[in-house]
Order: sequence, then structure tokens, then C-alpha cells
Amino acid sequence: FNMMPLPILDGWKVLSLFIPEMSRLPPQHAQSISMLGIFFLWSRAGDRMWAASDSIHDFFFRIWHAVL
Repeated sequence: FNMMPLPILDGWKVLSLFIPEMSRLPPQHAQSISMLGIFFLWSRAGDRMWAASDSIHDFFFRIWHAVL
């Protein structure tokens, strides 16, 4: 999730190394873009993201109980 190319996330910093124009975006515009992007993703794929996180949680929970 953190590697998504939104200004407040690390993916933005990685992409801005290759696309210098991205680092010239004013901070207020970057925050607006980030909030809109996160809202859009949450509204469109929120149920799928929760299902995926539940699956990952269950997987590690089973491994933890198998080890103990």
C-alpha cells in the first residue's frame, strides 16, 4: 500500500526520482491529490482490500498457531 504513487506515500518519492516534474508539485496540491486518490481507492476497492488483508491475517495466524 505504501508504494502507491500518491504524494504522501513512498511510491511518490520513488517515481519522482525518475520523473523530476513530480517533485515540483506544491505541498498543498500534493495533499489534495493524495486525499482524493485514497478516497477513490477506498470507495472503489475497499471491500477487496479488506478481504485481502483478512486473508493475509488468517494465513499468518495459522502459521503462528502451527509454530506454537
